[in-house]
Amino acid sequence: MSRLVSVRKYLCFLVFLSTVAFASTDGTLYLVGSIPTRFDLRIDPVIGQQDTLNIAGGESGLKVADVAEISNFINGYEIFVESVNGGSLTHNNGLSAVTYQIQYGLTGPNVSPPVLGSPLSVKTSGALTGLTFNFEEVFISFTGDATLPAGAYTDTLVISMQAL
Repeated sequence: MSRLVSVRKYLCFLVFLSTVAFASTDGTLYLVGSIPTRFDLRIDPVIGQQDTLNIAGGESGLKVADVAEISNFINGYEIFVESVNGGSLTHNNGLSAVTYQIQYGLTGPNVSPPVLGSPLSVKTSGALTGLTFNFEEVFISFTGDATLPAGAYTDTLVISMQAL
């Protein structure tokens, strides 16, 4: 019997040693947090400007909208424009039209917006260091034509923002 007790003590000692041998004095805990990527583009038309264009007399550098660009994407973003009518204010008869150009931002060039599906880049932000708010103005210019028929001349300008 004493021999059985000795064997049990020996086995208990080995079990104790094996648990102590694998114990540690430190450990690690991996923590993760994140901020979602943000792309927001808000267009605020200048009331009374975008819906009263002077088709007969023309417009030169008329401000028609303010655009807020909001992003936190580290590589930055690019702004594109395109138009339903390919840069033409088109009469509801579908035949008469006035071509126009827009300027995106005070320092942007005057450009003719291309048709939908062929966006034209008008601004590149460059790298961002955090949440960024930029504000740009949109201007329209065109030569008037007083010989055109009466009626509404319309187009829809699409401004979009994409990651770089």
